[in-house]
Amino acid sequence: MSAWRTLFYEPDGRHSEIQNVGHEPLPDYKFTRSKPYQAGDSQPKLQSSEDPSPNDQAPSGPKVKDPSKLSFRCTCYRAGSGHSFQSMEVAAAVGAAVQDYFGWNVDLKNYDIEVVIWIEGPLVRICLSLNRLCMDFRGQLVDVGSTALRSTIAAGMIRLCQPRSGEIICDCMCGSGSIPLEAWTTHQNAYHLAGDCHPVAIDKCAANIANWCQRWDQRSPVELIRWNLCQFPVRPGTVDVFLADLPFGKRLGSRRENASLYPAALSAMAKSCVPVTGRACLLSADRKNLSRAIKLMSEYWTIARTIGVGIGGITASIVLLNRTATTNSAASVVDPGAKSD
Repeated sequence: MSAWRTLFYEPDGRHSEIQNVGHEPLPDYKFTRSKPYQAGDSQPKLQSSEDPSPNDQAPSGPKVKDPSKLSFRCTCYRAGSGHSFQSMEVAAAVGAAVQDYFGWNVDLKNYDIEVVIWIEGPLVRICLSLNRLCMDFRGQLVDVGSTALRSTIAAGMIRLCQPRSGEIICDCMCGSGSIPLEAWTTHQNAYHLAGDCHPVAIDKCAANIANWCQRWDQRSPVELIRWNLCQFPVRPGTVDVFLADLPFGKRLGSRRENASLYPAALSAMAKSCVPVTGRACLLSADRKNLSRAIKLMSEYWTIARTIGVGIGGITASIVLLNRTATTNSAASVVDPGAKSD
Protein backbone atom coordinates (compact mmCIF):
# COMPACT_ATOMS: atom_id res chain seq x y z
CA MET A 1 0.00 0.00 0.00
CA SER A 2 2.91 2.34 -0.58
CA ALA A 3 1.67 3.47 -3.98
CA TRP A 4 -1.32 5.79 -4.13
CA ARG A 5 -2.82 7.76 -6.93
CA THR A 6 -5.24 10.52 -6.08
CA LEU A 7 -7.15 12.60 -8.56
CA PHE A 8 -8.57 16.01 -7.72
CA TYR A 9 -10.63 18.43 -9.77
CA GLU A 10 -9.10 21.76 -10.74
CA PRO A 11 -10.88 24.89 -11.96
CA ASP A 12 -9.88 24.28 -15.57
CA GLY A 13 -11.26 20.72 -15.55
CA ARG A 14 -7.89 18.98 -15.47
CA HIS A 15 -6.73 16.67 -12.71
CA SER A 16 -3.59 16.70 -10.61
CA GLU A 17 -1.70 13.60 -9.57
CA ILE A 18 0.07 12.48 -6.40
CA GLN A 19 2.06 9.29 -6.85
CA ASN A 20 4.60 7.74 -4.49
CA VAL A 21 7.72 6.02 -5.71
CA GLY A 22 8.05 2.28 -5.27
CA HIS A 23 5.83 0.71 -7.95
CA GLU A 24 5.64 0.69 -11.70
CA PRO A 25 4.26 3.84 -13.34
CA LEU A 26 0.50 4.05 -13.47
CA PRO A 27 -1.37 4.80 -16.71
CA ASP A 28 -2.77 8.26 -17.28
CA TYR A 29 -6.42 8.09 -16.25
CA LYS A 30 -9.06 10.57 -17.28
CA PHE A 31 -12.45 11.13 -15.70
CA THR A 32 -15.60 10.29 -17.62
CA ARG A 33 -17.93 10.41 -14.59
CA SER A 34 -20.64 13.07 -14.51
CA LYS A 35 -21.43 12.80 -10.74
CA PRO A 36 -19.78 11.52 -7.54
CA TYR A 37 -19.97 7.82 -6.81
CA GLN A 38 -22.59 6.88 -4.21
CA ALA A 39 -23.89 3.68 -2.66
CA GLY A 40 -25.93 1.69 -5.18
CA ASP A 41 -24.35 3.30 -8.24
CA SER A 42 -22.26 1.44 -10.73
CA GLN A 43 -18.50 1.64 -10.37
CA PRO A 44 -16.93 4.98 -11.37
CA LYS A 45 -15.84 4.96 -14.98
CA LEU A 46 -12.16 5.60 -15.50
CA GLN A 47 -10.64 5.48 -18.92
CA SER A 48 -6.94 5.10 -19.56
CA SER A 49 -5.22 6.62 -22.53
CA GLU A 50 -3.69 3.16 -23.09
CA ASP A 51 -7.08 1.42 -23.24
CA PRO A 52 -8.98 0.93 -26.51
CA SER A 53 -11.75 3.31 -27.42
CA PRO A 54 -15.08 2.81 -25.61
CA ASN A 55 -16.72 2.21 -29.00
CA ASP A 56 -14.57 -0.91 -29.42
CA GLN A 57 -15.68 -2.43 -26.10
CA ALA A 58 -18.90 -4.18 -25.25
CA PRO A 59 -20.99 -2.48 -22.57
CA SER A 60 -20.52 -3.95 -19.12
CA GLY A 61 -22.55 -3.70 -15.90
CA PRO A 62 -21.32 -3.29 -12.32
CA LYS A 63 -18.29 -5.32 -11.36
CA VAL A 64 -18.91 -8.50 -9.39
CA LYS A 65 -17.25 -8.53 -5.96
CA ASP A 66 -14.33 -10.89 -5.57
CA PRO A 67 -14.68 -12.62 -2.15
CA SER A 68 -10.93 -13.24 -2.06
CA LYS A 69 -10.17 -9.47 -2.11
CA LEU A 70 -10.39 -6.94 0.72
CA SER A 71 -13.26 -4.49 0.90
CA PHE A 72 -12.75 -0.76 1.49
CA ARG A 73 -14.37 2.64 1.54
CA CYS A 74 -13.06 6.19 1.20
CA THR A 75 -13.98 9.10 3.45
CA CYS A 76 -12.93 12.72 2.92
CA TYR A 77 -12.79 15.52 5.48
CA ARG A 78 -12.10 19.14 4.51
CA ALA A 79 -11.27 22.31 6.43
CA GLY A 80 -10.86 25.80 5.09
CA SER A 81 -12.39 27.60 2.15
CA GLY A 82 -11.61 28.09 -1.53
CA HIS A 83 -11.89 24.43 -2.59
CA SER A 84 -13.31 23.94 -6.08
CA PHE A 85 -14.50 20.40 -5.27
CA GLN A 86 -16.74 18.60 -2.81
CA SER A 87 -15.74 15.94 -0.28
CA MET A 88 -17.80 13.30 -2.12
CA GLU A 89 -15.95 14.04 -5.34
CA VAL A 90 -12.57 13.51 -3.66
CA ALA A 91 -13.73 10.28 -1.99
CA ALA A 92 -15.08 8.97 -5.29
CA ALA A 93 -11.90 9.85 -7.21
CA VAL A 94 -9.55 8.29 -4.68
CA GLY A 95 -11.80 5.26 -4.31
CA ALA A 96 -11.84 4.70 -8.05
CA ALA A 97 -8.06 4.87 -8.28
CA VAL A 98 -7.56 2.57 -5.27
CA GLN A 99 -10.00 0.00 -6.62
CA ASP A 100 -8.44 0.04 -10.07
CA TYR A 101 -4.89 -0.35 -8.76
CA PHE A 102 -5.41 -2.83 -5.90
CA GLY A 103 -8.55 -4.56 -7.13
CA TRP A 104 -10.32 -4.21 -3.77
CA ASN A 105 -14.10 -4.36 -3.43
CA VAL A 106 -16.08 -1.23 -2.58
CA ASP A 107 -18.28 -1.61 0.51
CA LEU A 108 -19.48 1.48 2.35
CA LYS A 109 -20.72 -0.43 5.42
CA ASN A 110 -19.01 -3.80 5.90
CA TYR A 111 -15.50 -2.74 4.90
CA ASP A 112 -12.11 -4.09 5.97
CA ILE A 113 -10.11 -0.91 5.33
CA GLU A 114 -11.12 2.75 5.47
CA VAL A 115 -9.04 5.18 3.44
CA VAL A 116 -9.33 8.66 4.98
CA ILE A 117 -8.43 11.80 3.04
CA TRP A 118 -7.79 14.94 5.13
CA ILE A 119 -7.71 18.25 3.24
CA GLU A 120 -6.80 21.45 5.07
CA GLY A 121 -6.25 24.34 2.69
CA PRO A 122 -3.60 23.22 0.16
CA LEU A 123 -2.42 20.32 2.38
CA VAL A 124 -3.63 16.78 1.60
CA ARG A 125 -3.09 13.72 3.82
CA ILE A 126 -4.11 10.18 2.86
CA CYS A 127 -4.37 7.84 5.86
CA LEU A 128 -5.72 4.46 6.92
CA SER A 129 -8.21 4.38 9.78
CA LEU A 130 -6.96 2.34 12.77
CA ASN A 131 -10.25 2.18 14.70
CA ARG A 132 -13.56 0.98 13.35
CA LEU A 133 -15.43 3.14 15.86
CA CYS A 134 -14.67 6.86 15.86
CA MET A 135 -12.80 7.95 18.99
CA ASP A 136 -15.27 10.84 19.34
CA PHE A 137 -17.97 8.40 20.43
CA ARG A 138 -16.64 6.41 23.36
CA GLY A 139 -19.56 6.94 25.70
CA GLN A 140 -17.81 9.60 27.80
CA LEU A 141 -20.63 12.12 27.40
CA VAL A 142 -24.35 11.42 27.65
CA ASP A 143 -25.52 15.01 28.07
CA VAL A 144 -23.90 17.48 25.68
CA GLY A 145 -24.47 21.07 24.73
CA SER A 146 -24.27 22.87 21.40
CA THR A 147 -20.52 23.52 21.82
CA ALA A 148 -19.35 20.20 23.33
CA LEU A 149 -15.71 19.47 22.55
CA ARG A 150 -14.64 16.27 20.83
CA SER A 151 -12.81 13.80 23.03
CA THR A 152 -10.01 13.50 20.46
CA ILE A 153 -9.28 17.24 20.54
CA ALA A 154 -9.45 17.26 24.34
CA ALA A 155 -6.96 14.38 24.46
CA GLY A 156 -4.62 16.28 22.14
CA MET A 157 -4.73 19.40 24.33
CA ILE A 158 -3.93 17.35 27.42
CA ARG A 159 -1.06 15.59 25.68
CA LEU A 160 0.48 18.95 24.73
CA CYS A 161 0.65 19.95 28.40
CA GLN A 162 2.45 16.71 29.40
CA PRO A 163 0.94 16.48 32.93
CA ARG A 164 2.94 14.71 35.62
CA SER A 165 1.84 12.66 38.62
CA GLY A 166 0.60 14.74 41.54
CA GLU A 167 -0.04 17.89 39.50
CA ILE A 168 -3.29 19.86 39.68
CA ILE A 169 -5.09 20.04 36.33
CA CYS A 170 -7.89 22.58 36.05
CA ASP A 171 -10.48 23.09 33.31
CA CYS A 172 -11.77 26.53 34.20
CA MET A 173 -14.49 26.53 31.49
CA CYS A 174 -15.53 22.88 31.60
CA GLY A 175 -18.85 23.03 29.73
CA SER A 176 -20.06 19.43 29.29
CA GLY A 177 -16.89 18.00 30.82
CA SER A 178 -15.01 16.62 27.80
CA ILE A 179 -11.61 17.85 28.98
CA PRO A 180 -11.69 16.82 32.69
CA LEU A 181 -13.03 13.33 31.94
CA GLU A 182 -10.45 12.81 29.22
CA ALA A 183 -7.72 14.14 31.51
CA TRP A 184 -8.62 11.66 34.24
CA THR A 185 -8.73 8.80 31.72
CA THR A 186 -5.13 9.44 30.66
CA HIS A 187 -3.65 10.86 33.90
CA GLN A 188 -5.27 9.18 36.89
CA ASN A 189 -2.45 10.14 39.29
CA ALA A 190 -3.17 13.85 38.94
CA TYR A 191 -5.75 15.95 40.80
CA HIS A 192 -8.55 17.26 38.57
CA LEU A 193 -10.57 20.44 39.03
CA ALA A 194 -13.40 21.63 36.80
CA GLY A 195 -15.79 24.55 36.92
CA ASP A 196 -18.01 26.87 34.95
CA CYS A 197 -20.10 29.97 35.59
CA HIS A 198 -23.22 28.77 33.77
CA PRO A 199 -25.64 26.56 35.73
CA VAL A 200 -26.67 24.59 32.63
CA ALA A 201 -23.03 23.69 31.94
CA ILE A 202 -22.58 22.58 35.56
CA ASP A 203 -25.67 20.34 35.33
CA LYS A 204 -24.48 18.74 32.09
CA CYS A 205 -20.97 18.17 33.42
CA ALA A 206 -22.37 16.66 36.64
CA ALA A 207 -24.57 14.29 34.62
CA ASN A 208 -21.60 13.16 32.52
CA ILE A 209 -19.43 12.62 35.62
CA ALA A 210 -22.24 10.60 37.24
CA ASN A 211 -22.55 8.45 34.11
CA TRP A 212 -18.79 7.93 34.12
CA CYS A 213 -18.85 6.83 37.79
CA GLN A 214 -21.70 4.40 37.14
CA ARG A 215 -20.04 3.00 34.04
CA TRP A 216 -16.68 2.34 35.71
CA ASP A 217 -18.01 1.78 39.25
CA GLN A 218 -15.70 4.36 40.79
CA ARG A 219 -16.01 7.54 42.77
CA SER A 220 -16.08 10.91 41.06
CA PRO A 221 -12.69 11.57 39.45
CA VAL A 222 -13.28 15.33 39.14
CA GLU A 223 -14.00 18.05 41.70
CA LEU A 224 -16.76 20.11 40.08
CA ILE A 225 -17.33 23.68 41.29
CA ARG A 226 -19.43 26.54 40.01
CA TRP A 227 -17.27 29.65 39.81
CA ASN A 228 -16.56 32.83 37.92
CA LEU A 229 -13.12 32.56 36.35
CA CYS A 230 -12.61 36.30 36.56
CA GLN A 231 -13.04 35.99 40.34
CA PHE A 232 -11.17 32.69 40.62
CA PRO A 233 -11.46 31.17 44.14
CA VAL A 234 -8.25 29.08 43.98
CA ARG A 235 -5.16 30.15 45.92
CA PRO A 236 -2.33 31.87 44.01
CA GLY A 237 0.42 29.64 42.61
CA THR A 238 -1.34 26.29 43.11
CA VAL A 239 -2.56 25.07 39.70
CA ASP A 240 0.01 23.33 37.49
CA VAL A 241 -1.99 22.99 34.25
CA PHE A 242 -4.87 25.10 32.97
CA LEU A 243 -7.03 23.85 30.10
CA ALA A 244 -9.81 25.88 28.51
CA ASP A 245 -12.10 25.68 25.51
CA LEU A 246 -12.70 29.41 25.22
CA PRO A 247 -15.93 30.83 23.73
CA PHE A 248 -15.53 31.29 19.99
CA GLY A 249 -17.95 34.21 19.85
CA LYS A 250 -20.26 32.41 17.40
CA ARG A 251 -22.70 30.01 19.09
CA LEU A 252 -21.73 31.26 22.52
CA GLY A 253 -20.88 34.86 23.38
CA SER A 254 -19.58 37.35 20.85
CA ARG A 255 -16.26 38.66 19.56
CA ARG A 256 -16.91 41.94 21.35
CA GLU A 257 -17.30 40.15 24.69
CA ASN A 258 -14.19 38.07 24.00
CA ALA A 259 -12.12 41.26 23.72
CA SER A 260 -12.52 41.81 27.46
CA LEU A 261 -13.06 38.18 28.56
CA TYR A 262 -9.80 36.75 27.18
CA PRO A 263 -7.40 39.16 28.97
CA ALA A 264 -9.35 38.78 32.23
CA ALA A 265 -9.22 34.98 31.94
CA LEU A 266 -5.47 34.94 31.26
CA SER A 267 -4.87 37.29 34.18
CA ALA A 268 -6.86 35.03 36.53
CA MET A 269 -5.01 31.95 35.31
CA ALA A 270 -1.65 33.68 35.77
CA LYS A 271 -2.55 34.52 39.37
CA SER A 272 -3.40 30.90 40.32
CA CYS A 273 -0.83 29.14 38.11
CA VAL A 274 2.51 27.90 39.44
CA PRO A 275 5.28 30.26 38.25
CA VAL A 276 7.96 28.93 35.87
CA THR A 277 6.60 25.36 35.58
CA GLY A 278 2.90 26.17 35.03
CA ARG A 279 1.26 25.66 31.65
CA ALA A 280 -1.98 26.68 29.97
CA CYS A 281 -3.50 25.15 26.84
CA LEU A 282 -6.23 27.25 25.22
CA LEU A 283 -8.53 26.52 22.28
CA SER A 284 -10.25 29.31 20.38
CA ALA A 285 -11.37 30.29 16.89
CA ASP A 286 -11.23 33.98 17.82
CA ARG A 287 -7.52 34.18 17.07
CA LYS A 288 -7.42 37.96 16.88
CA ASN A 289 -8.68 38.51 20.43
CA LEU A 290 -6.61 35.60 21.76
CA SER A 291 -3.40 37.00 20.25
CA ARG A 292 -4.22 40.43 21.64
CA ALA A 293 -4.84 38.99 25.12
CA ILE A 294 -1.57 37.05 25.09
CA LYS A 295 0.33 40.22 24.14
CA LEU A 296 -1.34 42.10 26.99
CA MET A 297 -0.37 39.32 29.40
CA SER A 298 3.12 38.74 27.93
CA GLU A 299 4.62 39.53 31.33
CA TYR A 300 3.11 36.32 32.68
CA TRP A 301 2.79 34.04 29.65
CA THR A 302 5.01 33.00 26.74
CA ILE A 303 3.85 31.05 23.71
CA ALA A 304 5.41 27.59 23.48
CA ARG A 305 3.46 26.20 20.55
CA THR A 306 0.51 26.99 18.27
CA ILE A 307 -1.41 24.33 16.34
CA GLY A 308 -4.26 24.81 13.87
CA VAL A 309 -7.26 22.52 14.17
CA GLY A 310 -10.55 22.18 12.29
CA ILE A 311 -13.74 22.02 14.36
CA GLY A 312 -16.98 21.57 12.46
CA GLY A 313 -15.64 23.46 9.45
CA ILE A 314 -14.25 26.26 11.64
CA THR A 315 -10.50 26.83 11.66
CA ALA A 316 -9.40 27.22 15.28
CA SER A 317 -6.08 27.35 17.11
CA ILE A 318 -4.67 25.50 20.11
CA VAL A 319 -2.11 27.64 21.94
CA LEU A 320 0.23 26.21 24.56
CA LEU A 321 1.50 28.84 27.03
CA ASN A 322 4.29 28.62 29.60
CA ARG A 323 4.11 30.58 32.86
CA THR A 324 6.90 33.05 33.51
CA ALA A 325 8.54 33.67 36.89
CA THR A 326 6.69 36.97 37.37
CA THR A 327 4.16 36.80 40.20
CA ASN A 328 0.64 38.06 39.62
CA SER A 329 -0.78 37.93 43.15
CA ALA A 330 -1.38 41.69 43.28
CA ALA A 331 -2.70 42.08 39.74
CA SER A 332 -6.24 43.29 39.36
CA VAL A 333 -8.63 41.07 37.45
CA VAL A 334 -11.43 42.84 35.64
CA ASP A 335 -14.73 40.97 35.47
CA PRO A 336 -16.17 41.67 31.98
CA GLY A 337 -19.64 40.87 33.28
CA ALA A 338 -19.50 43.31 36.18
CA LYS A 339 -21.45 46.55 35.94
CA SER A 340 -19.99 49.82 37.09
CA ASP A 341 -21.98 52.00 39.46
